[in-house]
Formats: sequence, structure tokens, C-alpha cells
Amino acid sequence: MVKKGFFILLFSFSILYSKESIILKKNIFTAPLPPPPPPPKIETTSILKPAPLPALETLIEISGIAYFPSGCSFVIIKDKKTNIENIYKEGEKVGESKIIKILKDKVVFEYDGKSISLNLENKSSSASLVISKEEGSKVTISPKLPEAPKVPEELLSFDVDFNNTISALITDRKLMENLSVTPNVIEGKVEGFKVSNLPEYSLPYKYGLRNGDIVKRVNGVIIDSINTAFKVYNQIRNSNTQIVTVEILRDNKPILLTYRLNR
Repeated sequence: MVKKGFFILLFSFSILYSKESIILKKNIFTAPLPPPPPPPKIETTSILKPAPLPALETLIEISGIAYFPSGCSFVIIKDKKTNIENIYKEGEKVGESKIIKILKDKVVFEYDGKSISLNLENKSSSASLVISKEEGSKVTISPKLPEAPKVPEELLSFDVDFNNTISALITDRKLMENLSVTPNVIEGKVEGFKVSNLPEYSLPYKYGLRNGDIVKRVNGVIIDSINTAFKVYNQIRNSNTQIVTVEILRDNKPILLTYRLNR
């Protein structure tokens, strides 16, 4: 009886061992677990905003405004980085900005998605100043001495209806599109502006200007920049000036044009 039970136990153990061998061969418990599925992708939106543009007044400066209620106003703007002045009209772009409206005392720009107004800086034009000497960090500023004028070889005089003449010049788009005015540079300095592409039918031609003329002074002021020319014009327009003198060089000969203004 004991022997029979022993054989039954041995047989049972044999069966269990054979099943365990099958389990071990199939590597059920020792095989590595399969890798987990990748996590679902979550779309993210960056919260970083683009860097804001610099303030418009740090990039440009209004040198002058020629305002006409009937239209055709323009503004002289200086690029602070290059110190170059240019003339712009409404609708034109200045760098990243666009001119929306030119008013009597300010200009409205569209810039960085906003409407920004820059005012005209009122500066005294009674004395023209230049930097004459630098001493370390100190800068000495002295008045610019006027150049001794040459004696004109020819004098021409005209009577001018000021307001009607200015209006006619502004509305003469063909003249504005073709007329060329370029700086006359001598030894690195601008001394007047040379007139080219001036049609014979135009008012400037009627009032004495010719192609190739170099306009040097107006009312005794040397025209050395667009800004200076604008200041002289603005002074004439806003004052009760009755006589305007224009000194020109024609074939290197000085000529004086005198205009009696009827307002």
C-alpha cells in the first residue's frame, strides 16, 4: 500500500515537472514585458510673444510739415540712423510705418498695429548752429558764419501772386513728377541745390529759373539741406514778407532773382 502510494506521488511529480518544463521553455515568466504604447501627442501653443518694435520717435524725426488744406501736403522726415532726410506724402511708407494723415502741426502714422501721432518740434531758426570743436566729451558749439556773397552779374525782378502761385505749383503734378532737385556738393558740403528737368511751360521757368541753375541762397540764407529750405519757405509763408531774394549760380555766374509778393 505504501509502495503503491509512492508510485502515485512519483507519477504526479513527473507530470508536474513536465508541465513546468513546458512553461520554462515557453519563457512565460522570464520574457520581458512589451514596451508601453507611446503617450498621445499633446499640441501646445507657445505663450511667447514677438519682441515689440522700438518706439517710432526713436527711429524717425519730423523736420518739417508743408500743410495745405486743399491737399497735397507733405512732410520732411529724417531717419535717425542715417541722418538722411526725405519728403513723404500721405499713404507712403516710412520703414515699418505708414503715413495716414498729415496735419498742420502733426503727422499720424500706422505703426505696430497702432495709430501714433508725432508732433513737429518747433526749433528757433534765428541762428544756424554747427559743431565746431570737440574736447574730450565736451562739444563746443558756435554760430555758423555767413559766406560772403558774390556780387550778382544780373538782376531779375518779378511780381508774384503768392497764394495763387503756390496753389498752382502744388497742383502741377507733371512738374512735381519730372522736376529734379539735387544737392550741389563742394568739398563735402552742400552749397545749394541744382535744378534739372524744368519744363519751359512751368511757373519756375516763367519766374526766372533755368535748367542747370544752382539755388544757393534765399533771403540771404544758404540752402544747405531740405530742412533749411523748408524753414525758409515756412518763414516766408507765415510772415508778412513782401520781398524774397533768390541767389543762383548760372554757368558759375551769380544772378539775383527778386520777387515782390502780392498776398
